[in-house]
Amino acid sequence: MYVKNGLIVAASAGDSAAAHAYQNMEKLDPIAIILGIVGIVNVVAVCLFIYHAGRNVYDYYNGSMRYTPGWMVGWFFIPFAQIVMAYLANRELSKASNAMIKGHESSTIESEKPHGAMQIWGLLWSFQMLIGYSLGIYMVTQMGTFAKMQPDEIEIYRFTETFYLSLVTNILAVFSGIALLMYGSKMVKEHNAFRLS
Repeated sequence: MYVKNGLIVAASAGDSAAAHAYQNMEKLDPIAIILGIVGIVNVVAVCLFIYHAGRNVYDYYNGSMRYTPGWMVGWFFIPFAQIVMAYLANRELSKASNAMIKGHESSTIESEKPHGAMQIWGLLWSFQMLIGYSLGIYMVTQMGTFAKMQPDEIEIYRFTETFYLSLVTNILAVFSGIALLMYGSKMVKEHNAFRLS
C-alpha cells in the first residue's frame, strides 16, 4: 500500500492496475502547480497585510490590545485553533481599527462593531475550516476501506464520497477570499484617510 497525492492505493508486486495508477499520478498537473504558487503568494500577501494593519493599530494603542500583530497572523497556522482564534484576533483588529479611526481610547475597542465584511469573512472562514477538517478526518477513517479496494475503484470511491465536500470547501474559500478583499480594501482606505487627517 502506498499514498500518492492523497490517494491510498493497495498494490502487490504483480498488480499492473496499481502500477498504471501510480504512473498516472506521477504526472504533474501544471494547473495544480500554478494554483499552488498563486495560493502561496496569496497567503504571504494576506499575512503581510494583516501584520502591518495590526502593527499600525497595536502601536497606536501602545500595545493595549489582547492580540499582538504576530498572533493576528500566527493563529492561522495552528491546527484546529485556527478555526476560531484567527477570526477572534482579526475581529479585534477590525474593532481597534474602527476605534482608532474615530479617535477613541483603547478602552472602547470592545464596544466597537467590526466591519461587516470582516464578520462575513469570519463566518465563511470557520465553515471552510470545519468542513476541511471533517473531510480530512473522514478520509483517515476510510483508510481500511481504501486498502481493500482495487486502484480503479479507489478513484471512483474517492470522487463520489469527497467531491461535494471539497466543492463546498472551495466555494467557501472563494467567497471567504472576496469578503477578505472587501474588508482589506475598506481598512486600507480608512487607514490612509486617518493618516492624512
